[in-house]
Amino acid sequence: MISQTFLNLKEDKKNRIIKAAKKEFSRVPLDKALVSNIIRDSNIPRGSFYQYFENIDDLFVYIIDEIYLEALEELKINEDNKDKNYFDILKSEFFNVLTILDNGENRQFNLNIYMSFINSSLPNSKLIKEMNRLKNNEDIPKDIKDLPNSNIFMGLIEMSYITCLNDFILKGKSKEDVFSEYKNYLDYIKHTIIKTNNLGK
Repeated sequence: MISQTFLNLKEDKKNRIIKAAKKEFSRVPLDKALVSNIIRDSNIPRGSFYQYFENIDDLFVYIIDEIYLEALEELKINEDNKDKNYFDILKSEFFNVLTILDNGENRQFNLNIYMSFINSSLPNSKLIKEMNRLKNNEDIPKDIKDLPNSNIFMGLIEMSYITCLNDFILKGKSKEDVFSEYKNYLDYIKHTIIKTNNLGK
């Protein structure tokens, strides 16, 4: 948990800690990140670090969720889905995830986000929860959920999601190429599985 003491810090000191933490999370995998480097680069005592955060994971969650919330506000994710069908919503939300991950930090920083998602190691993170919500099709409509082959459908959506995130984070493909790839997967699923069940959408 992030302490209120940290939240009440002056902005320049808070930003110094965040900058130092981003540098460290951009250097090595999350499990190799060192508190000693963060306190050295931000010029705070070790004791202060543990007044602000329970552990280094808490600081990482704080940073990625700040990135997520800032992007969420800018993208206004929930505002323009009212008239879209399920597949269009999936495409829109996946594009938003790509935009959030394409946050200006380096590949190692984003790899730390991705590995936390894959390993379910930061369950309290808002960003990781959102990524899991999309992976697990938690908003799947009832008419699709009730299909005899809905488990296959959901498995294909999940596989498409993970495959495209792999291509973006691990293979370094561009956001545009990965989004196009994801749309192709969804169009295939839509025209083969959904159409065969006469949903016509």
